[in-house]
Amino acid sequence: METQLKGFDEAERLYLEIRSANPPANPREQMTATNGLIDLYRKMGRTARLKVELARFVDRYRGSALAEGAARELKELKALDVTSESRRSPT
Repeated sequence: METQLKGFDEAERLYLEIRSANPPANPREQMTATNGLIDLYRKMGRTARLKVELARFVDRYRGSALAEGAARELKELKALDVTSESRRSPT
């Protein structure tokens, strides 16, 4: 998506628009938009937004294999945060 549009910002806007559409997009489009945002935030290095989207995905699609993968990635990102914080804290 981001390669066919004007870049990451335009792709993000479109994914968010799909997700917040009224009436709501069909479930497949919703999942595609959320996956697109996750991939986009990963590419952009926006870990705070990535964690939010991963958590949203886990909550919405709980019990699916994709949600389990998202939960693992979220857990890994949170562990990196803890590791980074412990390195910054004086001992």
